[in-house]
Amino acid sequence: MLQRFLTALCIALLVLTSTTVAGAAKLHHSGFVHPTKLQMKEWTWVGWCETHDAWTSNGWLYSGALGITRANWIFYGGRTFAPTASLAKPWQQVSVALRINRGHPIPDQPIGTCGKGW
Repeated sequence: MLQRFLTALCIALLVLTSTTVAGAAKLHHSGFVHPTKLQMKEWTWVGWCETHDAWTSNGWLYSGALGITRANWIFYGGRTFAPTASLAKPWQQVSVALRINRGHPIPDQPIGTCGKGW
C-alpha cells in the first residue's frame, strides 16, 4: 500500500513539474480522444503493473487500474465520464491518462519493474 502511494506521488510530481500552469489550463479545456488499440494495449500494461488490471479499484486517494488521483481525475475532466475513475470504463480511464500525460511518452513499465514508480 505504501509503495503504491509513493508511486502515485511520484507520478503526480512528474505531471506537476512537467506541465506549466498555462499548459495545464489548455489540457483541461481540450477535448477527449478515444484511445487507439495500441494505446489501450500499452496502458493496459500500466494498469496491470499498478493494480493487476483492477479497473474498478477504488482507494481513498486514487482509483481505477491506472491509479489516477481523485484530484487529477477532476482536474483533467474525468467527471465527463464518471464521478471517479473506478466507475469509468477502461477506455475512459486511458483517455484521461492520455490527457494527463499529453506530450510525454507512455510511462516505462519494463518487465520486472511493476510498482517501482515511473
